[in-house]
Amino acid sequence: MLTRVDLRGEDGAPETLLSRPVLSDTAVAGTVREVITEVRRRGDAALYDLTERFDGVRLESLVVPPDAAAKALSSLPSDLRDALVVAEAAVRRHHEEELRASRET
Repeated sequence: MLTRVDLRGEDGAPETLLSRPVLSDTAVAGTVREVITEVRRRGDAALYDLTERFDGVRLESLVVPPDAAAKALSSLPSDLRDALVVAEAAVRRHHEEELRASRET
């Protein structure tokens, strides 16, 4: 689960206030490998279990209806909504460029 932290009125650098334990690349890579293996082996069932394990919620469905996504987006503060829209565009652009590059090679 994500934790929201309000830093307004806090003294100090945000990176210090938001410090978290450092994970070794080896530990992260091992976990990622396990996740990929589970999803390849068990498909959607693994996604349900992994979401519960990492996010602490048990999903009823892996599909978010478009109207629910639009409603959730519109309920956010405008600055956060704008940041998510910009991030989505950047991720989409990055992957479109990757696809183009893979077709050219």
